[in-house]
Amino acid sequence: MRHALTLIVSVLLMLASAAARAEIGTVQFAIGDVRVTDPRGTRAVAKGAQINEGDTLAVAANGSAQIKMVDGGFLAVRP
Repeated sequence: MRHALTLIVSVLLMLASAAARAEIGTVQFAIGDVRVTDPRGTRAVAKGAQINEGDTLAVAANGSAQIKMVDGGFLAVRP
């Protein structure tokens, strides 16, 4: 019973932590190898992907991306 309670609390804390991460932008385009690392791991980025506070973007030598920020600004990410 104690292990089940610990597991439930851990899952709830993970969900609360993920929900607290605010969206900061959206990928407008991504060409080549563009990846984002967040608490869930690392994944390839495609158009329309949400970028959240605390995410790390990485662009390989063949990559380029443009992020539209929630304040209307744009961020170009290149090697």
